[in-house]
Amino acid sequence: MNTNRLRMPLDILMTLLSIILMGGTVLFPDDRIHQVLGIALLALWAVHITLNHRWYSSIFKGKYNARRIMQTIVNCGILICALLLMISGMMMAWFVPSEIVGGGLGFARTTHLLSSHWYYIFMPLSYGGFGNTCSGFNSSSSLILKRDMFCSHWIMFR
Repeated sequence: MNTNRLRMPLDILMTLLSIILMGGTVLFPDDRIHQVLGIALLALWAVHITLNHRWYSSIFKGKYNARRIMQTIVNCGILICALLLMISGMMMAWFVPSEIVGGGLGFARTTHLLSSHWYYIFMPLSYGGFGNTCSGFNSSSSLILKRDMFCSHWIMFR
């Protein structure tokens, strides 16, 4: 099966879902919608990691140039933030009894908030760094794509 046909739609869906989830309780008065969408993003992450398993197996192989070092730092940063978001989100979920979490609820909230902010810093860095790979455009249109992504990121977080 050709996984390349799945990667781009999956990445777009993950990005859209991440942006929707950024709305938090402002966008969703009921926390359950936010939590269900977060679980859906968790499932998409599992598919994404499965499709890109070769990247993880090649981390310690080959030579590292500046681009590969940056790509590894950004990818590992996104992965760590996503894992922290998932763990802290599950700790705060409506279906997990508070007795199980105990006094860790405050820690979970802080971790969720902090890792979500770092997640949204790493995400555009990932797209900017792999713009040539993902877009398939020539260098001039790739620069336009990177500029547009930077501008949209700036508008979102303004």
